[in-house]
Amino acid sequence: MSHYYTHPRHGKKVPSPTTVLAQLDKSGPLTYWAANMACDYILAELQRYKDAGYTAFTIDEFYPIVESARKHFKSVSNQALDIGSAVHEAIKHYFKTGQEPQAPSDEVLAGFLAFLEWKDQHKLKVLKSEHTVYDSEGLYAGTLDLLCVLDGKVYVIDFKTTKRPQNNKPYEEWAYQLAAYAKCAGQPVEGIGIVRLDKETGEPDWYDLTDQRDKAYDIFMKLLEVWYLRHPDYPK
Repeated sequence: MSHYYTHPRHGKKVPSPTTVLAQLDKSGPLTYWAANMACDYILAELQRYKDAGYTAFTIDEFYPIVESARKHFKSVSNQALDIGSAVHEAIKHYFKTGQEPQAPSDEVLAGFLAFLEWKDQHKLKVLKSEHTVYDSEGLYAGTLDLLCVLDGKVYVIDFKTTKRPQNNKPYEEWAYQLAAYAKCAGQPVEGIGIVRLDKETGEPDWYDLTDQRDKAYDIFMKLLEVWYLRHPDYPK
């Protein structure tokens, strides 16, 4: 999904870091995930029919199940996006009011509880939450989740509700995104990090990406250059 912001430097639309990073090929893990979603759907449907007393299928009976499985990953993906947005809204509400929100689902509650557990593990002072930032050159803009003092240092932090990365190794583009935000945070930033909020277990994962920041920003700027070469009508 592409996001654009009107940049105050020239009044024209520019891309967000996530829009720039969408150029990266992430099809490998996503293809594997989509295939698993299709298989899970078929197995669940077969079990449902078995529980209803079916012992055999004709081709005509099985074909609609396969067709539905083909599209199942889209509904799962949309649901995951909705849960992620709701978790972000819950955290935003907490920062604004100091009160725990009414979670609309168990998954959102688990994600929010993971945030609380992470918060309790650190000394946290919120500086800005859901704050829009603009680069000084008029090339990109975005909304950072959290600018804070974390254990005595100024951090830019992003919250994720995605599945845990393979081998628990953070995705490279996470650092690219945070480095871009940190560059235009409006004050010196000492660290960047990701808090992954597990919407099933309610457990948090903390990834401090500070040591990747300089290289990540250089890579982001190269990707931004490529993005503008591919979109010569921007800023517009």
